[in-house]
Amino acid sequence: MNSVLEQIIKYDSEGANLDFKKEEYSLGRVEKKYEILKDISAFANHHSDADKYILIGVKEVNGVADSFFEIENLTDEAKYQQFLVENIEPKINFEYKSVMYDGIKIAYFRIFDNKNRPYLFKKNLQNPITNNTEYKVGDGFIRLGASSRKLERADFESIYKNRFAEKDRKNDLVIESYFGTSDNEEIINFNVKYLDIRIENQSNKSIEFDVEMKVFQSENVTLISEDELVKKIIKNREKPVRGFGVDYEIMQPQMMNLNIHLEENDSFILISRNRFKKGVAINLAQNSFESDIFCKYLLVLGDVNEIKAELIIRSDAFTEGRLIKELIFKK
Repeated sequence: MNSVLEQIIKYDSEGANLDFKKEEYSLGRVEKKYEILKDISAFANHHSDADKYILIGVKEVNGVADSFFEIENLTDEAKYQQFLVENIEPKINFEYKSVMYDGIKIAYFRIFDNKNRPYLFKKNLQNPITNNTEYKVGDGFIRLGASSRKLERADFESIYKNRFAEKDRKNDLVIESYFGTSDNEEIINFNVKYLDIRIENQSNKSIEFDVEMKVFQSENVTLISEDELVKKIIKNREKPVRGFGVDYEIMQPQMMNLNIHLEENDSFILISRNRFKKGVAINLAQNSFESDIFCKYLLVLGDVNEIKAELIIRSDAFTEGRLIKELIFKK
């Protein structure tokens, strides 16, 4: 059995994302023929983008699964799909499948990826038994807790506000911290480590941002810029360099890295990417990444196993404010 469904049956109770039904929805001439339209559209209209489930063949007691009933002749999913398309707009994404649980064949609706809210009735529908108008064009329902109610004006305002508002895009970025071995020609023979980060944009839209990082100093940590280390090597080129234990004949000093700005404080070093003439420091294309964000510039001397840092990223795409992430660099 699907492990997600198994966990739902064992531990979850009816609510905004879950409902239990003892029997299948009937599409025949029955009084509750349109119940499936109300139930599925109500789940789709709920503001959460998480998957919602209606489990069929499950009797609930106090909102939790209590007993199970075999679904012998499963209704074809295509019939339910057609019925929803004929009566609800826009189209609601869902699937209807059977599954075995404790030796009993039950079924489930999974309602997923429905972000084009609101989902509304597209025609007047009469009760097949009483012939009274049960639903009107434009009617809509929303799941609240373990029940559903008709959409109200405040619901529509909330739906449209959320639908057209720009989403905060912090979750589009995946950040990885790491140590690397410097490949600077001046110091490559010393096997000096640098610390840096990799940022990946996992969305289908490019994103621009500025980035800086506080790297916290401690008694066991010696942090130094690439430029500063090269200067020290030049100064000591005729004698052993402390900490390396070797003589090193320095070549010409390299130019300062203009992509990076570094400030030293009592408790931390602040390193950031420069903007130059651009509006922002970094522009990541859709589904792309950039490694060595700080250009391998901040070096670590000595045998250090762990360094703590705080990353700060600012972007107009972060509608809820800057991204602040604690990092731990480990060898």
